[in-house]
Amino acid sequence: MTNAITAAQKGLADALTAAKLKTYSELPEKASPPFRYVLNGGVTFGTQVGSWRVVLRVVCVARPGTNAVTLDRLMDMVVELLDAVGGLDGYELAADTVDEPAEYAVNGQLTLAAAVNVLARVSRAQMKER
Repeated sequence: MTNAITAAQKGLADALTAAKLKTYSELPEKASPPFRYVLNGGVTFGTQVGSWRVVLRVVCVARPGTNAVTLDRLMDMVVELLDAVGGLDGYELAADTVDEPAEYAVNGQLTLAAAVNVLARVSRAQMKER
């Protein structure tokens, strides 16, 4: 079932993929880094009456390598994402945008990942749609 929150999540993944940043709308079952995926991070009240902001966490997962190389790759992915979100209608970067990089296991191999918080504006009408 699609609701306004999952629609915002899928919409962001689709918009980022269209901007040539391969992004999944959920954690892929089998994927090879580098990739990004979108998680629902919660909902807050918007600045306008009757609006909400959906917090979407875009997790950037870098291709494994040495620590220095993997961190550079991860930061490149984060910067590409920050640049892309700036040009998307209906989405904006959150104040606490980028999380600290952390180890991430993919297919039994460790790499680095970091989440970027993006806000999606959702209206009352969108919240009521099903």
